Amino acid sequence: MPNLSIIIPTYNSEETISDAIKSVISQTYNDYELIIIDGNSHDQTFSIVKEFSQKYDNIIIKREIDNGIYDAMNKGIKLSKGNWLFFLGSDDTIYSRFTFQKVFENKKVKNSHLVYGNIWLNRPQIPWGGKFNRYRFLFENLPHQGVFYNRYIFDKLGFYNPKYQILADKEFNIRIFADKEIKKRYIDLIISNFSCNGISSRKEDWDFRKDQIKLYKKYIPFHYRFIANRRKSYLFAPIHKIFMSQNLHKLRVNEYSFYNSQF
Repeated sequence: MPNLSIIIPTYNSEETISDAIKSVISQTYNDYELIIIDGNSHDQTFSIVKEFSQKYDNIIIKREIDNGIYDAMNKGIKLSKGNWLFFLGSDDTIYSRFTFQKVFENKKVKNSHLVYGNIWLNRPQIPWGGKFNRYRFLFENLPHQGVFYNRYIFDKLGFYNPKYQILADKEFNIRIFADKEIKKRYIDLIISNFSCNGISSRKEDWDFRKDQIKLYKKYIPFHYRFIANRRKSYLFAPIHKIFMSQNLHKLRVNEYSFYNSQF
């Protein structure tokens, strides 16, 4: 049984999938399986992936039509055998060949359920991340390319909601941070190179936008929402700044924001 399951959903990813896979198989840490869920690509994606799988017996491929990225990720979860799960976009790469080794050499990881670090944005070329709290989710998301999920989380909370085609990971992360029994651990380490060319950087999730106020009311405390709505006032601006100050850079992963939303 591998300790780590890496899941990559693909669809017509022939231009980027090789680099994504190479960044995984070049890791000095080797206690993993790589699961690739292809949504029946029409280009050379499947041929490329199949060629890798013939060379490495820890690469698993599932090919069938899916209902979007998070449906594919759910399929990967069900196929996986690892104690930990990590989701990489087909146009993203692991930051360093030592990344996984550094994560799992950290003794504090063993006592955690959610371990997350930073990402490196390819546009502009800067790191992004920092420690998260529920307040930050009113404005930002914790990208899955920087997160390691213990299987316990999926056993406890279930899977991603594929209704949210772009921000199912945000909805899932909000549920995680609202659960006090799930132990979260931030590590100051860049985990992956995040491509800003993906769907999450180009489109809005209107289903999430429609449900966001309901979700925030359910999972984010009233005093956080109260401050967020008054963050531009003289009284609450300093508090807002404190809550957001753990961010490495004031930059949103997704190109749309909730700054003009009401909570």
